[in-house]
Amino acid sequence: MSNVAIGEKRLHLPLIQGGMGVGVSLSRLAGHVAKCGAMGVISSAQIGFRESDFAYHTKEANRRAILQEVKKAKEIAEGHGLIGMNIMVALRDYKQHVQAAIEAGVDCIISGAGLPLSLPSLVKDTNVKIAPIVSSSKACEVILKSWHRKYQRVADFIVIEGSLAGGHLGFLLENIQNNSTQKLLDILGEVKAVVRKYEALYHQKIPIFVAGGIYTNDDIKQALTAGADGVQMATRFIATDECDASDAFKQAFINAKRKIFQSSIHQLACRQERYQHYF
Repeated sequence: MSNVAIGEKRLHLPLIQGGMGVGVSLSRLAGHVAKCGAMGVISSAQIGFRESDFAYHTKEANRRAILQEVKKAKEIAEGHGLIGMNIMVALRDYKQHVQAAIEAGVDCIISGAGLPLSLPSLVKDTNVKIAPIVSSSKACEVILKSWHRKYQRVADFIVIEGSLAGGHLGFLLENIQNNSTQKLLDILGEVKAVVRKYEALYHQKIPIFVAGGIYTNDDIKQALTAGADGVQMATRFIATDECDASDAFKQAFINAKRKIFQSSIHQLACRQERYQHYF
């Protein structure tokens, strides 16, 4: 597997560890992934939940935790790989989370759960790389066109999340239930066509990472062969020793049966449908 350049920054492994909220991917997981030469990602979603004043001073607790977790992740990484932060557009304190992540010294910010149309303005005059999460070529076009028109800026990389990803995606419930959503690698082909225009316009390579159902070495090879520059994986990391989730959470995941998993698909799809209008 070849390395991936993101501007002047470089991944020696073409892999992003996806951000998992409320304490699943914090400094321990992100730091160890980065130490291996990939991108470790901390989720900012309710990141301060362990702080003693979280219930009463949530904003302050989250900001404090962002600074602490990025610092610890960088110490673990020992200068290897990249440390990113996943910050959902749907968060009430989105701007404040982005500002705290920049102050903490993250290498990259990845944003989904809505269209991160204001993100370029928030990272202006910094060296922080930015990437939108998209689930269609339409969403990609809307974001890149808006960034170009308003900020004369393009994405440093793109993350495509297909219908098997665990994020807040733009797929209809009925399509998920009857397994008729567009396939991830088909979306990749359409997004690449959009991205090529902006690569030519800005004279730079814009790497594309695909996510959702990427679980094995064969899955990674298939994505790379199809033209992806790398993959994003999250679920695969949950049961690792380095994952920040509790042992009870990890064991519940290991013990889960397919029937339980399928029953949760409806809940996931309903959550995704709330964000469908963004895409």
